Amino acid sequence: MKKAIKKNKSLQKRRNNVLKHKEQLKNYNKTGYITITTLNISPLYEYNDVEQNIIDGIQKEYYDIKNKLNYNIIDGNGLPEHEFIYNSRFSDITIFFMDKIILEEIKNNLDFIFKNCKNIIFCINNNTDKKDIKIMADRYNAKITSVINLFNYIPTIKLKEDNIRSVLFPTKVTEDEDTITIKSYLKKGLVSKNFVCNGMFNLQLEQIEVDGEIITAENLGIEGIEYAQEIIENEEIDEEECSSGEYEEDTDDDESEENNQNNYDGECNLIEKYKNYRGIKNIGTCDYKTDDYPEYYKDITFFQESESVERKLKATKPVFSNKIVQIKFRKLFKGSINAKSYVFCNLFLLEDKLTLLNVPFVSTEESIPDEIIIDLGCRIFKVKPLITNDSNDKVFIENKEYGNMFSFIIPFTLDQKSSCFFKEDFSVRNIIGKIHNGYYGDRIILDRIKLIGYPIKFYKRECKIKNMFNTRDEVLYFRKMALKSKTGINGRITKPVGLSGIFKAYFERPVKNGEPIYTFLYKRIYPTINF
Repeated sequence: MKKAIKKNKSLQKRRNNVLKHKEQLKNYNKTGYITITTLNISPLYEYNDVEQNIIDGIQKEYYDIKNKLNYNIIDGNGLPEHEFIYNSRFSDITIFFMDKIILEEIKNNLDFIFKNCKNIIFCINNNTDKKDIKIMADRYNAKITSVINLFNYIPTIKLKEDNIRSVLFPTKVTEDEDTITIKSYLKKGLVSKNFVCNGMFNLQLEQIEVDGEIITAENLGIEGIEYAQEIIENEEIDEEECSSGEYEEDTDDDESEENNQNNYDGECNLIEKYKNYRGIKNIGTCDYKTDDYPEYYKDITFFQESESVERKLKATKPVFSNKIVQIKFRKLFKGSINAKSYVFCNLFLLEDKLTLLNVPFVSTEESIPDEIIIDLGCRIFKVKPLITNDSNDKVFIENKEYGNMFSFIIPFTLDQKSSCFFKEDFSVRNIIGKIHNGYYGDRIILDRIKLIGYPIKFYKRECKIKNMFNTRDEVLYFRKMALKSKTGINGRITKPVGLSGIFKAYFERPVKNGEPIYTFLYKRIYPTINF
């Protein structure tokens, strides 16, 4: 009799598990799962026995029977910092287990971490800490609850959803030498075959399995491809003739100087060195026409109306929404990702097209490294920006020391969220500044060389200038260049004197003895592709 009862109980338990699994799968097929990233940020946070049983019972894929919700839970304590930041950025909820004492190593990073999260819950086990924690919760619009009440509290929250693209947190990942295969719930559907993993690794969909049917990338049936192609064909660079107005120049001493000291030895030929440079009479009105573009510029799309383009791309109708899918990707990079956690973002049409982004910035560093990391939300790029001043001019002088505008080449990116840039790597300790909203489009940037000479032997408004050039030929080559004294007096070269580079010059009014005399040479420079 006892054996029969025991057998019936065991059979009933198996039936209940089967029913639970069917119910879980049914709900999963309808709504997918709520993705949660967790992090313990307090050194003394300990669970009591009841709480520990709850935590132990929560696996990566957890089904809440009572509320009929599926959860995909990612333990942030086991992730590298950059993976945790990227996971929490796209997770539905980020839970911080905490008390009023916070780990020192992350205390200074909390502002950046919290601002990256969509929905925050502070999970506490001591109500005496609630008053102190509430101040922080109000600042970051976070909720507060206990571990025991956690999964009863989550269904009552109205989750903020601001992702414009499909984001996949796969339940299974297989990475080979050239491909990656994942299994995941696809909520918003696909708008293109292009993906980025963890912000930095570009992938292209080869095939997708939906409801037992395998569909190749060519047969996805995504609308809007014709519109995207039309944009590419209509984008052109429009440049005008250089103005010939009055010469105006800034004579600040922070420019690079070429003081030759008459030491021509056959290796310092200014004609050869600056053969690609030219003079400009009015930097304020010049458009600097040139046909000397680098080869890679033909692959760049300059979006004249990027806001209109963004609106139309966001209106793309997705395919395969609310489906469990298995996707095989082709790697567009060499090597492997080898991450502890994978997040895949679907890119819109045209987000694989190179363009030039110009963004104003502020920095905590005295000098900006030649190579920086730009965080744009779903995508993270390593770039070598050109730095200029943020102004309404038509052309811009490169200004590494005092500039406040970055220009760099990246793929077109919608929905830019973050506002920070980094040195060395993508980690909070390496944040060196913030960027603001910029614009896509060509920006004429010039390298400026300042040659300097000194007046000798004055003849009223005329004088001789030495040390600017090395030879008579150089004087003749640059004779049409305008001159300007440090005090702003305009002048011009009249004729060479002798063979050593000395020349006569005429000025609007007399210049002072020993006053530096400048002439400026310009050449257009371009951002390079560095990702």
